[in-house]
Amino acid sequence: MINKINFCGNVYQSSSVQRISNPKEIAQIQQKADECGYDVFIYDQDKYYDGSSCYYGFTIKRDTVWNEVFDFKYPEHESMGGYYDVKNFEKLF
Repeated sequence: MINKINFCGNVYQSSSVQRISNPKEIAQIQQKADECGYDVFIYDQDKYYDGSSCYYGFTIKRDTVWNEVFDFKYPEHESMGGYYDVKNFEKLF
């Protein structure tokens, strides 16, 4: 059996974020996911008064999970928080 090779990352959003997210910002997150080859799960979003957003999520690549912030108003505040081995992450739930 031949498995499909996918070099693209995927971006998943909660339904509440998907309703109010900016498609251009999500496209930028998708581009970063494609470049880095990881999946992004966005679970929350804050809106600034000027309309830009800050997205909170997890990135997953192979067996590692990171907390990550995508801040479109203050990109210098973007940070990768702690990272977890997937096996340890599963124990959190």
